[in-house]
Amino acid sequence: MSEPRTEQEFKLFLKAETTANLACQAGNLAKTRVVVSTSIAPGSPPRISASFIFAHPADYPGRPTLHYQVQEWRLLLQELKDLGVDTVILEAAAWVELEECYYPSAYFKSFKQWDVLEPLLRAVTHEDLAVFVGGEASRADPFSPASLETRLACFSELLAYRSAVHGLYVQLPDNFMGNGSPQNTRLNGWLAGLCAGIKKLAPEMPILMAPAINFSTAEADSANDELRALFNNVPVDILAPHDSIGTNLTSLPDLKPALEVWQHLSRDLGAGLWVTVEPFELPTGPDSANPLTAGFNRLRFQLEHAGNAGEKTAGWDLPYFFSRFAGQAGLSLRKEYSENIDLGFVDK
Repeated sequence: MSEPRTEQEFKLFLKAETTANLACQAGNLAKTRVVVSTSIAPGSPPRISASFIFAHPADYPGRPTLHYQVQEWRLLLQELKDLGVDTVILEAAAWVELEECYYPSAYFKSFKQWDVLEPLLRAVTHEDLAVFVGGEASRADPFSPASLETRLACFSELLAYRSAVHGLYVQLPDNFMGNGSPQNTRLNGWLAGLCAGIKKLAPEMPILMAPAINFSTAEADSANDELRALFNNVPVDILAPHDSIGTNLTSLPDLKPALEVWQHLSRDLGAGLWVTVEPFELPTGPDSANPLTAGFNRLRFQLEHAGNAGEKTAGWDLPYFFSRFAGQAGLSLRKEYSENIDLGFVDK
């Protein structure tokens, strides 16, 4: 089925999806669920225990959830729990370029709005998961006072839901490329101001970031220096850097030294370290903007390194890349991942 765009198409899509999911998961709903530990014991297989989720991805079809109610969200979350996920991260509560907002907002009153957040949070509570909520996302130049004001206004509104939220997610701008970027000095000031503003609004609320850098082993020393400068005086609680394999910013041979850079930085900052694995690949040519689901063998390599480096492993948009929404490749990846986790990666 093509991606639904009109409200009527969304409603028809949702009815069909709910029927399919209920049939598929009827057995699972009757099972007693086991709480999955977030820690990884020595010698046990690396496991994805967190997932980024979306109301509406900005640049690929994704899994449409704009009209989800509590029951549909619960079904999606149960799919993730069956994979061992105990934490979800909503990428964005509003998208500037899309002029979309996913909660009732006075600040973004000119945007088209859907109430995605409230049913999601109710579903999260029912399913006993932790949730981090992202604020306003934009690909525009982030360094203006107006941009900082907009981000803080969004987080201020989101704190109305603080009793159901475990932390806040700060999305970094797309033009952050790490080592060598001339924008990093300006970005440090912007990040420090934004996070300090969040801590003033909600000092108890953990701040999560998921940066990505263009890394090669030859530039490891400069990456260390520039990342320390970038995050200087930024009160971030958890770093969940992308492994950047799917976006081709880091090669497989460079993955281990890249993650070592993040290990050193998180220790210096006193921040927790999660690793975000990218279960996709970007094709070349005219379809380069449409990510494809990665093969399991490559993902297993990513998971082994992520499990060795971080306290927790997050996956990018598992509801899409590990599902029928990504076609047969998504179903195959979910199946292979589930089977190998159950077997403990015996062929590791």
